[in-house]
Amino acid sequence: MAAALTGELARIGSVHPSPASIAATVYLIVLGSLVAFSAYIWLLGSTTPALLTTYAYVNPVVALLLGWWLADEPLTRRTLLAAFVILSAVVLITREERA
Repeated sequence: MAAALTGELARIGSVHPSPASIAATVYLIVLGSLVAFSAYIWLLGSTTPALLTTYAYVNPVVALLLGWWLADEPLTRRTLLAAFVILSAVVLITREERA
């Protein structure tokens, strides 16, 4: 919606996406929207919301590590400290749920 409102869609006309790009986009839409949302709704009925939402805290740490591993992005002390704080919070949340 934001791209349409700011005129970005006009730039797409000059670019012809490959069939692989279109297939990848459809794949992400289907898996990201339908399968992942269905799994999330199922898990919402199977566990507590506090435990379920820990994925939102873990995802940035996973992205950080994938960026370091696959794209040679730097791991600074600051980012490692932030990852430690995030993972510590997840551990505290999940530990509290078990008790």
